[in-house]
Amino acid sequence: MAKFTVNTHHAYLNNDIVIKSEEKVVITDKSTGIEYMVHGEVVTHLCAGKHILSVEGQEEEIIIEDAIKLGGSIVKNAFIFDNNPWIFVTTKDRLYATNIDTKEEKVEYNITPEEIESFERYYGNPCEYFLFRTSQDYSIYNVLNGKRVFSFTNHIYSDNHLVIYKKDNSIIVYDYRSEIIITTFEGQYSFGNKFYFVKDDKLYGLNLRTNYINSIDCVGSVKEDDMLIDNHLLKLENDFVREKKYIYFNLGNGESNISQTDILLPYYIHSWGGNKTSYSQKCIEEYRQFC
Repeated sequence: MAKFTVNTHHAYLNNDIVIKSEEKVVITDKSTGIEYMVHGEVVTHLCAGKHILSVEGQEEEIIIEDAIKLGGSIVKNAFIFDNNPWIFVTTKDRLYATNIDTKEEKVEYNITPEEIESFERYYGNPCEYFLFRTSQDYSIYNVLNGKRVFSFTNHIYSDNHLVIYKKDNSIIVYDYRSEIIITTFEGQYSFGNKFYFVKDDKLYGLNLRTNYINSIDCVGSVKEDDMLIDNHLLKLENDFVREKKYIYFNLGNGESNISQTDILLPYYIHSWGGNKTSYSQKCIEEYRQFC
């Protein structure tokens, strides 16, 4: 486990270098021989060149440049966000980051995303993680330490602590802050009041904010012919020649009050919450107007 952290690995002469440690450690700059006693937070400036901050079992390399240089590299794009003070400029061979509140500036080499997405605030503070997309993959990037903490392909969903992606035949829900896999499954999924998914023929609901998973046993076993859409589950009960009979579950009411209704598709709704009135129904997508 790391004994200390630094706020950047590329900076400039006028930038603050912030060294943090929860325990009392003596960190040596192997390039200059200067020692830093750190217990909490130390802010310093470094001279231009390469610096290696070292403590037993850990080394962090920091490159200090005289000034920002685009070096003839063509600027590709710029990214500014309403909910985050960090802004990014990408070129063909590097990434520039600036915090408009603190005026901190950073540069990272060989990181040139095509798109950058900012996440919602995390416990009231701007999120230090961003979603980077390139032509090959996706990654979660931590702007405070200048590192890509997790890379993946086949992106489905991401937020300020989770990514959901497909790998081979499985869907994986991964918490990159805690570095743990929340769940894996191969069944259906949908986004509603929760992230609903089917695993081993059982329906589950994942609270995306808390990572809490609960099984929704009242709907019974969920098979391939059943349909999970948004907050709704359609369970196939009978497959007639000209129509299919489904049991409809509205999952959005909460597990203690899940409503159940019989539906005949694609022609009409057989009953709706005890109301036997038939409604015209041309195709399955139109069922949402009744939900």
